[in-house]
Amino acid sequence: MQSNQYQVPATSTLIMQYAGEVYNSPLEQQYLSRLNYSQVGALGEVLENVYPLFKEVILLRKRSVRSFLRKRLIERQDEQVCILGAGLDPLAIHLLSHYDNQIRKIFEVDSSHTAIKQELYTSLGLNTSKIAFVNHDLATAGTLTPALELAGFDPHLPTTIIFEGVLHYITNEEFVRLMKLFSTPDKRNKMIMDYTLDPQSVPFANRPVHQQLLEIFETFIQGRFNRNNRGELLQLTIEFGAVNQTFRSMQAIQAVETGRSKDFHDTGDGLIEMVFMSL
Repeated sequence: MQSNQYQVPATSTLIMQYAGEVYNSPLEQQYLSRLNYSQVGALGEVLENVYPLFKEVILLRKRSVRSFLRKRLIERQDEQVCILGAGLDPLAIHLLSHYDNQIRKIFEVDSSHTAIKQELYTSLGLNTSKIAFVNHDLATAGTLTPALELAGFDPHLPTTIIFEGVLHYITNEEFVRLMKLFSTPDKRNKMIMDYTLDPQSVPFANRPVHQQLLEIFETFIQGRFNRNNRGELLQLTIEFGAVNQTFRSMQAIQAVETGRSKDFHDTGDGLIEMVFMSL
């Protein structure tokens, strides 16, 4: 083990151990090499033994976020990017290397790891002047707006919101309260998110594996893994004022990102779905 690897909770590195194929620039690779994956190696093996496509689901999720950002940011100016539940994901490195001229500020919001992440970025020589690290629990939405504004967030400017890998760990009620903070009269804000499918939304033949994966995750986090169907999720987004909601299955995402859907053959395959919307 390298002496400069960072010891962090396993939940933060589980996804990062699969992200190397997407985060493949030299700086991103250096960042990933600083994380210690020893706590999640065994879990990764269990997940892939139960569901060999688990890694592909994670990679498609990451690629979908990048495609969304490319379409959103390529012709914009003075955009705010708010990464809710940022964890240890080095998305800011990608954003600053590709869209520095389009971005006004990046707000990385998480209840932990912000200090570690800031130290990691600085040690790699990344200019963090456009990054605000906001230490805040997303389950307590009431105090998030003041915390963001203290860090330089302007609620009147268009904002791109990344809500990746978060809804699994909070309740639907917390989700709605949180997203109401970003809803605007002219729907200038855009968001991408993912959610875990309820087993009843999964093709019948795949339900036993889907249920087994949920049980593995719930044992790992020692809590309930939130899951929804499309109708439930759509209703939640309506509650906080979203419009233009677009749902994409892993089947559709793989077709868009790779040119064909070779692994996912039905809507409901792939554990999760992605949702795009205006707020």
